[in-house]
Amino acid sequence: MNLSHRYRFGRDARFSLIGEINAINVFNENNVTGVFNRIDAVNIIGTTLAAQGINFTSEVDAINYLLTKGISNEAQQFFKTNQASGLPRADGRYGLPNTFQAGRQIRFGFRFLF
Repeated sequence: MNLSHRYRFGRDARFSLIGEINAINVFNENNVTGVFNRIDAVNIIGTTLAAQGINFTSEVDAINYLLTKGISNEAQQFFKTNQASGLPRADGRYGLPNTFQAGRQIRFGFRFLF
């Protein structure tokens, strides 16, 4: 939403002072704009590393690389648990919302035209 008002003054109304208010997400909605669409965590990290030019020939090599390079404790636990149990590495976040509409923003502005 944008509100603007122009006030003209001076000889022959040569000058203008314009005040503006710009509001984004006026009703402060928190709508979902994206969902988590990766099926497993190994794919996520593998894709990220491939984008950096690091490629692996097998999933085990990728996991060993990540474990030796100091990834977070949570990620290490996830990989160790799933590797030891032999279960598929399904990511529980699949299909859940992960990005949302930004919060309310209000901006004020003034312009002087001559």
